[in-house]
Amino acid sequence: MKRKDPVPLRSAVGERRKSIPPRSAVEGLETYRNKRDFTLTPEPAGTFKERRAKRPIFVIQKHDASRLHYDFRSEAAGVLKSWALPKGPSTNPKDKRLAMPTEDHPIEYATFEGVIPEGEYGAGPSIVWDSGISDLLIWMNFR
Repeated sequence: MKRKDPVPLRSAVGERRKSIPPRSAVEGLETYRNKRDFTLTPEPAGTFKERRAKRPIFVIQKHDASRLHYDFRSEAAGVLKSWALPKGPSTNPKDKRLAMPTEDHPIEYATFEGVIPEGEYGAGPSIVWDSGISDLLIWMNFR
């Protein structure tokens, strides 16, 4: 029998998966650091940090760089996985929006608000537009 609705694996398994720091998470922070001069920018240099919190955090930042856009960041494996949302988030779940993956950011970036100086990567003001905690579900489609 084929199912049409996606079923969350967490519900089927009934337990959380442990976060194992992948090598790509550490490499992602290297990419983040290589794009910035921390003597000039107020952004946090950050470190790979496995938090002991039970639920991961997320943050949406409004960033007026070369173009106004929003950045969605979700905690996974000790870093913030990040996507740029050129048209911003939508309150309508039927809307489809482009999300472009960007480099991983350190957990400390979740509270960053400030102005990145002209000439630096991502120059322009950035504010925290929304943030919170989330339960990430892994979905499996049965076809």
